[in-house]
Amino acid sequence: EALLNIALSDSDLTSVQATQKVDRVEDLKKIIFQSKNSDSKVEALLKINDSKINSKIILESDNKPLTETAFLQEKDNELIEKTALNGKNEVSRKVAINMLYNSKLLSQIASDKNNVIEIKKLAEDRLKEFDDVMQRIANSLQNSDFYEADSLLLEYETYDKLPIGYLEMLGDIYFEGRTTAIDNKKSFSFYKKAADLGSDYSTCKIGEFYLSGIGVEKNEKLGFKYISVGRWNV
Repeated sequence: EALLNIALSDSDLTSVQATQKVDRVEDLKKIIFQSKNSDSKVEALLKINDSKINSKIILESDNKPLTETAFLQEKDNELIEKTALNGKNEVSRKVAINMLYNSKLLSQIASDKNNVIEIKKLAEDRLKEFDDVMQRIANSLQNSDFYEADSLLLEYETYDKLPIGYLEMLGDIYFEGRTTAIDNKKSFSFYKKAADLGSDYSTCKIGEFYLSGIGVEKNEKLGFKYISVGRWNV
């Protein structure tokens, strides 16, 4: 009871520390919805990780950090897109827009006459952010700052308008484990996206993956097919 009272207070450090020691689900719920401290709310939500509570927060909460945490815990791109387009909760909608990597939806939001100016500008700023980041990546590569380029690409890897060259880079990054852990499945997925857009290099890489069974089920027939297509076009 004493820990709960501290967690419900507005004292920054002691409130969070108390929340970290609370284990009862009902007490954690009280902290989420009654605490005066935003960090304690987030800490409690991270501990409980309940989809029903996340949904309630997304629908009703006016606390930005709490809403961001709820979205991140759900890991549901469809929910983010739906909220960004038609969310009734203003805070949740703004958070969702800033989590969107879909330029088509952002353009739709920015041009929708029914949206208020603030929402439209938020979508426009997000689109501008993507343009700025793509330019920063290009500048980093030009200056041989590959760590910076890799880090930015990893941060914006779900952006739907990544050029072929950047998709190829992401395939290499995950295959080699540059600035992140090796992930052959992710590597294959980025090579596949680049190949679908016409990358001969990635087409050959996919063939190698199929031949060796790396990141995908081994299939020699497909492997030789992709490699022959990729090399034929080089």
